[in-house]
Amino acid sequence: ISKYANSQNKINMSDFNANDEYHIKMEQISRRTFIPVERGKETEQWFYERARGQYMVELNRQPTAKAKNDFKVRIPKKRCVSKTVAAKCVMAYMGYPHYVSKGLESNFVIFSDMIKQGEIPVPSQQTYIDMIAKVIIFQECDKIVAGLNFGGYKAQINYYTVALLGKYYPELFDSNYIWKEQMISPELAGTLEDLALKVWTHFQNPVIKGINVTQWCKKEDCWELLQSRFENKEI
Repeated sequence: ISKYANSQNKINMSDFNANDEYHIKMEQISRRTFIPVERGKETEQWFYERARGQYMVELNRQPTAKAKNDFKVRIPKKRCVSKTVAAKCVMAYMGYPHYVSKGLESNFVIFSDMIKQGEIPVPSQQTYIDMIAKVIIFQECDKIVAGLNFGGYKAQINYYTVALLGKYYPELFDSNYIWKEQMISPELAGTLEDLALKVWTHFQNPVIKGINVTQWCKKEDCWELLQSRFENKEI
């Protein structure tokens, strides 16, 4: 009833999964996992936002202006990742860019089903670090694609570029390095740029002339054709 009766505040399907065991555990792990530092005490973190608006709730709970500022230094908003964004980054890397292209909520429903079926690694400190590393890769990919000025389909290029990386260059995924450095290696950045150019070429040459590329990206055959073209060096 609550899915349809609330006309004042939009309720997303993902809101109903906030109390799932997977997300509760990921939240708990995020609160006790710190970014490594060379010297001194580890204090900085990422914030896994299990429930919508949770970051701002935690920030506003801080009792003083100094405490609020310390919180923002320790966990800046740019290091807050919602469960839907985390699912987007993980699913793209796992080779489901066509699902991610359907939108955050639609992808999250599929992601949730995969959790129930045991197809997503169970929460642990390492799987949490792996997830954040994929978020960082996705963020860096977004910057690279933006700099290439393709003029359109930036989101879809991100999804398909990260999917190619996950399938064909798993050796470049060093989650512990990315977690420690909070950045990707120059080699990985160069590979992402090269793959983005290939994805753009793929999008410019659909099998059906004049097809809506945004809609095509939502179909598995778009992903399958990209893999075929990549493996056969046709792009």
